[in-house]
Amino acid sequence: MELATLSDVQSSKFLNLRDTMASLALVVVTLSIVRFVSLRHLSRRSLSLSPSAPPGPPGLPLIGNVFDIPLERSWITYRELAKTYGDVIGVKALGQTLIVLNSLTATIDLLEKRSAIYSDRPVSVVSQLIGWTRNLAFKQYGNDWRAMRRLLWQHLQPGVVVKYQPVQRRGTTILLKHLSEDSSNLDEKIKSTYCKILLNVMYGLRFDHADIPCYIDVLSCLESAIAEAFLPGAFLVEFVPWLKYAPGWLPGAGWQQKVFKWRRLLDALVDGPYHAAREAMGHGDVDRSMLSEAAESIRREDDTNGVKDIGKLIKETASSAFHGNVHIYIGGMRSTDLYITGHNGIAGADALAATLHAFVCAMVLNPEVQALAQEELDRVVGCDRLPEHSDRPSLPYIEAILKETYRWYNPVPLGVAHRCTEDNVYREWTIPRGATIMFNIWSIFHDAHIFPKPDAFCPERYLKDGKLNTDILQPEILAFGMGRRTCPGKHFADDSLFISIASILHVFNITKALDAQGTPIPVKAEVASGFLSFLVGMGLTLFSNALSFSFGELSVRSLVAVFALIVITLCFVRPSGLPFIGNVFDIPQERPWVAYRDLAATYGDVIAVKALGQTLIVLNSLSATIDLLEKRSAMYSDRPVSVVSQMIGWTRNLAFKQYGDDWRAIRRMLWQHIQPGVVAKYQPVQHRGAVTLLKHLYKDSSNLDEQIKRSVASLVILQ
Repeated sequence: MELATLSDVQSSKFLNLRDTMASLALVVVTLSIVRFVSLRHLSRRSLSLSPSAPPGPPGLPLIGNVFDIPLERSWITYRELAKTYGDVIGVKALGQTLIVLNSLTATIDLLEKRSAIYSDRPVSVVSQLIGWTRNLAFKQYGNDWRAMRRLLWQHLQPGVVVKYQPVQRRGTTILLKHLSEDSSNLDEKIKSTYCKILLNVMYGLRFDHADIPCYIDVLSCLESAIAEAFLPGAFLVEFVPWLKYAPGWLPGAGWQQKVFKWRRLLDALVDGPYHAAREAMGHGDVDRSMLSEAAESIRREDDTNGVKDIGKLIKETASSAFHGNVHIYIGGMRSTDLYITGHNGIAGADALAATLHAFVCAMVLNPEVQALAQEELDRVVGCDRLPEHSDRPSLPYIEAILKETYRWYNPVPLGVAHRCTEDNVYREWTIPRGATIMFNIWSIFHDAHIFPKPDAFCPERYLKDGKLNTDILQPEILAFGMGRRTCPGKHFADDSLFISIASILHVFNITKALDAQGTPIPVKAEVASGFLSFLVGMGLTLFSNALSFSFGELSVRSLVAVFALIVITLCFVRPSGLPFIGNVFDIPQERPWVAYRDLAATYGDVIAVKALGQTLIVLNSLSATIDLLEKRSAMYSDRPVSVVSQMIGWTRNLAFKQYGDDWRAIRRMLWQHIQPGVVAKYQPVQHRGAVTLLKHLYKDSSNLDEQIKRSVASLVILQ
């Protein structure tokens, strides 16, 4: 199979140049049509939010808030808007409704308590074309989603994941070895470790499988593709869906070349590990995995649950877990739900790597925390062995560090978008069917009423009398998603991160790097805005005994096995919009979670924005998030529809799949293998992956991102 290279993806950015004039012509024609239709109906309907909708900033006639969408630090903007409009903010632009939940109450009320109607995903034309809707995270809520979710859960529930711990420990040991030998390229070492762990867990592929580097390279290509695909306004087809039927030779249709190239990349990531695992099974050269166990279970029980293509279900479920959404993240790296079974896991590798990156940054910025953690490890573990999962109950401070990492820097500050599937009333407002719901995780995690001194990295907030304090909000409630869209692989991810963090702290000191004169380099860690927010930390060094391993820049990023439409990104708010398009040009591209939190200060914890007919709701408080995504998860569990995602194929992923029967089937299948009682079996694989990552980091700590990604990918495929 011929795979596109990273340079192919990067060079595709220049395809737009030759189509610029043709695209402008299409835009002019399209806007003319929109203007004609809008003027025709102006006397009969208002294009701003109705009086019964959640409050939000005022918009302009016809286009609402389209020009006031915050492009920089939108999460802060929505938080500030919440101060004026309340914790639930409503915005409408070009017929689309966006609701932003800025409080925990609203989030739980809608996404949790009403999950039956809040579990769908927004529809994205691009995502459908690419094929992202095959992923559990982006799949529409329905029977397919349920089947995939169920399949994953069978292998990732709490009682099952314990069996993966040996793989996790093995991966961690290899990482330690690599770091001890060379700590350059730290980013790449961590990524590689988690990729190997996930590939082992999901597919049974062993750490030394010849194709693993190829899969990791493809994942890197997809990272670049997604970063471009979901840039605000990147594809006109998101706003004019009929353009997907335009022939490729038509002026302005050059975008199709990119989309279908990305689809081929995604197909390679979905099909490659699956067929490699099937071939290895025939030779007996493969470990037990979710893939093999799921296939045996279905054959044994004939448990199809109405799913017509069981082979397709298993393949997409496995891939979802690998490059899909492993919602783990520190309060701030990239998040994604454990995809489906196979390709659902690779993005999971990115999310795991991103979280570990944030942890490294936090340690160099907070040396006193690192010292206290190492004291606990020395006391409990001693000097003659590495930490194990069984040590976890005796390491409350390490546990608290992991929790604070989830809170401190969340990879998806505004969460993965939900879609409301029914008109419903919340408080005194009407939330329309099809509205996009965003919950401002960053705002909730930085709510001083819930977390005093929210900007500080303070593990002690989770401790009371030397034990874990259960009275405070546990970040995992939000960090892994809400309602029925909660990441099914969160227990596996949590186990993997714990053993990696404990092992790195036990072996290394993380300090500031030194310049040529031996002077410590000032450390800078900040959130860089974009579709995928990432943390950049500079001036870090790993020390092991007398050896030092320096790297100049630590880039913390991950795949948001999060699905977000271009339209959703375009629906962030500022106080006013322009005619026809609302806030479309003002979407915050830098730290949007901060921007939405700032908006929440003005408009309340739930912010609604509308741009180009799309509605985005941003939840900036825990209460709003729980109210909608948890309490109303029945109708807040769908995913937004994206044309590009459909074209690429992301809708095959459980995380992006529309809420429905397919989604339920995949979710159920996943849950059987990753529920709390099951995930313990994966801990050996996680441990092995963490050790592998440590080995790589020891050898070379440069390219930290790639190291982590490779490690996680290996772990997923192995299991």
